[in-house]
Amino acid sequence: MFSNKIKVFLLTSICLIFFFLTYNDVKSKEITTHNLLDNFDICQTNSSLGQYCKDERFNYLEYFKNSKIQINNNKIHYEFDTWDYHFEITKNTKNEVKFIIEDNAKEASYLTKSEIVLRFDEENLIWNLYSDETLYPESERRKYFYLSGKAKVIDGDTIKINDQKIRFSGIDAPESNYRGKEQTCLIEDTKISCGKLSTEFLKNYIEKEDVFCKIEEKKDQFKRNLGECFLKRLSLSKLMVRNGYAFDYEKYSKGKFKYDQAYAQKNKLGMWSMKFEFPWEFRKKN
Repeated sequence: MFSNKIKVFLLTSICLIFFFLTYNDVKSKEITTHNLLDNFDICQTNSSLGQYCKDERFNYLEYFKNSKIQINNNKIHYEFDTWDYHFEITKNTKNEVKFIIEDNAKEASYLTKSEIVLRFDEENLIWNLYSDETLYPESERRKYFYLSGKAKVIDGDTIKINDQKIRFSGIDAPESNYRGKEQTCLIEDTKISCGKLSTEFLKNYIEKEDVFCKIEEKKDQFKRNLGECFLKRLSLSKLMVRNGYAFDYEKYSKGKFKYDQAYAQKNKLGMWSMKFEFPWEFRKKN
């Protein structure tokens, strides 16, 4: 009996020692030029990888691994056939890392510079994207912040993560509750709540999933965060418009989702299979 207690004590002690050693090792993990790309997803930033990143099968680590690589102190240069990527770490502490990305096309007068900030998540022991600011060209200068976690769906174009309400910018979904009124649509002669229908579609798609949001620096008139949110690399705004449960809000999107809307309209998906009015028209009347 006594012998068994000793064995249990020793086993427990070994497990605890291993846990704390592992914990400290992960927690003290430092970012270097050699592991920088391992600690953030460049596809989530404003990089020129655009079209490649839309494919969930695209492995950006393999892509960079196959380039010509030069490392010099806190700088790293990846050279491809037509592109150059330069990374320079400008701040490196145990809780925050800043670096500049220079994204350069060799055969065109195209150059962008962005400052990325990563912050260490003490609870999950990982580095998270915190912000992404375009430095050059000046005409495109803007700053984004990042937020991720389990999402609560408010309606077809609004979610909440960690008590932060996020309105999907550039799209507009039917209203489920606007000044006490819900927006309805007609299927033949049957009236349905298309606001609730849109909400349920989004809710069923992202329930229990981690959502990643790219938040604009400026908030809307209701003090809500504006941004585009993703499930893995799939834009939820694109998902809603392409399936007909939200609309391209051209006033703010500049037509970003117009082709997705054309697809939904052509195939009579979602609202396009019903008689409806656009959400902005509904609000104007009410």
